[in-house]
Amino acid sequence: MRSNGENLPRRERRPELIKQKKLERKKAMGEDKKEKPKKLKPTNAKNHHATVEEEKEARQETTEALLKVLRSLLPTLLRTLSKIEDPREPRKIKHKMTLLLLYGIIMF
Repeated sequence: MRSNGENLPRRERRPELIKQKKLERKKAMGEDKKEKPKKLKPTNAKNHHATVEEEKEARQETTEALLKVLRSLLPTLLRTLSKIEDPREPRKIKHKMTLLLLYGIIMF
């Protein structure tokens, strides 16, 4: 029976040689004494809210603030956009140019 792989062909004892060399390197560097505990990596989440309810409340407040701003800007924006002349053929128009421009601004 073969004990430590000395009588095995080189190809078969290669994994054993690699492990042995790693151990030798660790001993030389003094790393064999203690294994360092692995640190837990933080998650990629950037949510700073403690609970789901807090997050919902924060989102609601943000949405309400945005709506206030949009309601104050919308009349002026619609007036300005309605001054732009529509270059399309009148018979083929389904939607007003003002509405299309507003959707384009909102989506961008």
